[in-house]
Amino acid sequence: MKTMKKAPFIFTLLSLLLLSLSSCKKESVTVSVFTNYNLELLTQVLFADEVKGKETFAFTSTKPWTTAIDTANSWVTIDNTSGEAGSSKINITLEENMSGTDREAKIDIKADDSVLTITVSQKATTEAGVVHKPLITSVVAESFDDKGVAEADKSYIYFKYDTQNRLIQVRIEFTMLNGDNKPEVFRATRDFTYSESKIIEKANFNSDLSGNIFTLNDKGYIISVDRENPISLQYNAEGYLSKQLELDNTISFSWKDGNLVTLENPKASYSQLTEITYSGYENNTNLDLNTLLSSSELESGANEHFLIGVHKGVMGKSSKNLVSISAGKYKDDSDYITRFEYEVNEHKLPVKITTYTTKPPLNIEYLTSINTITYE
Repeated sequence: MKTMKKAPFIFTLLSLLLLSLSSCKKESVTVSVFTNYNLELLTQVLFADEVKGKETFAFTSTKPWTTAIDTANSWVTIDNTSGEAGSSKINITLEENMSGTDREAKIDIKADDSVLTITVSQKATTEAGVVHKPLITSVVAESFDDKGVAEADKSYIYFKYDTQNRLIQVRIEFTMLNGDNKPEVFRATRDFTYSESKIIEKANFNSDLSGNIFTLNDKGYIISVDRENPISLQYNAEGYLSKQLELDNTISFSWKDGNLVTLENPKASYSQLTEITYSGYENNTNLDLNTLLSSSELESGANEHFLIGVHKGVMGKSSKNLVSISAGKYKDDSDYITRFEYEVNEHKLPVKITTYTTKPPLNIEYLTSINTITYE
């Protein structure tokens, strides 16, 4: 009798089990149309100077397929954008990353409702850890007089770097009239050597030797210049140059939105107040073109002494954008205005900078210089 009482319970369990098995058989199983691909190649991390994917991406599809890449990521392309069912291959090509920042693109391979995504990440740095930007090797400057007439000779500025892309030499060649009022070629070089806490400069101007010793803080910013008239530099909490202190003068720098906007130099014989506005072009070259091509009113404060300041990072943070207009107010309350125009290459790096000046008494704008920039 006890055995018979268990039968209904056992029958119920068997019924539930069969029902469960039956319902499992009715569920649809989704199978991707893509097979035979290397999972590791779905995520590819490449260095800034690499221009090809890790290797050819091979796969098999049971249906026709197409690809899609975000149009914003034009720096990555593929050689095969669609195909029929069967075995296929895709090769990935990249542009060198000279943006200064890491970037990422996604390549979607689609067939019906199935999507296979390859994520390509490209670092801003090379395998050696150096930010990948073409180095400026020379600037050729052609100057014009206040009537817009080109002067007879051009100035040539050449740059050399070490393996860490630090500036180690600036060489300048130009022609000017000598004491006998005859054209003479002048050559000047500035050589820089680096240690953990100092930058040593040796200058040679037509065999006239001089130099400076720059002392650095723990961030690598210059805080003092050991010279006949010592100079010290101060920075604000954000790392921008705020004051240049001399024996009898203090030059003040004001910043807004990552750009230097005013410079006050109370004892200057030239402009005592300079107001600066900016273009939409980024200051994204390895050298600071604002400092290199400006007069002493801009970021260096005393450009003739601080040519090392064109090397970004040694005088605090540089302005985010390239200068559009520099307006200097002189002691007689007159304004000298310099306007900058830019031509850029496919990497959005300046290749030509043209400057125009407006000054009293006529206050008519005239062409001042054309500066042509060459990269490695």
